[in-house]
Amino acid sequence: MNIAVAFPTGIGGKGNDGVAGFTARTKGAIGYVEHAYAIRSNLAYVSLKNRDGEFVAPSRQAFQSAVANANWAAAPALHASLVQQAGKQTWPITGATFALIYKQQQRRLTAIEMLRFFDWSYRTGAKLADELQYVPMPKDVVEMIESAWAEVTDAQGQPAWMDPTTAKH
Repeated sequence: MNIAVAFPTGIGGKGNDGVAGFTARTKGAIGYVEHAYAIRSNLAYVSLKNRDGEFVAPSRQAFQSAVANANWAAAPALHASLVQQAGKQTWPITGATFALIYKQQQRRLTAIEMLRFFDWSYRTGAKLADELQYVPMPKDVVEMIESAWAEVTDAQGQPAWMDPTTAKH
């Protein structure tokens, strides 16, 4: 599903790369892209007033503050909104990427490999996230997510996930 806003004037770019490129090349342009793209494209940025009344610049520390202040345990399906979280250092429009999976998987081996990939992403990918200017999920949030995987079953109702450090599939 491709959602695009039809503005009455101006030009748009396709994805973060396109918007960052147009913004960098167009005098006086205003654009909105992920932080990593703004850094790579050497774009100017603004400070925004957050929920606590502080003006904050976009930074990994400001995004980490939003993640840390979110109530992950109370969020439906661990889908916490990171917008307007509390904290003097919090960037007010932080976002996260979520992956949705079926609780009942039709193919057992596919389900096992998918969950192993997500597990690897959280454990090994955290270092990669840092290198790419993203913020990895905190360990306690990863543990909550992985504990929810106990509800993922195959077509026969058998669990598809066991902690790889304690069990083999």
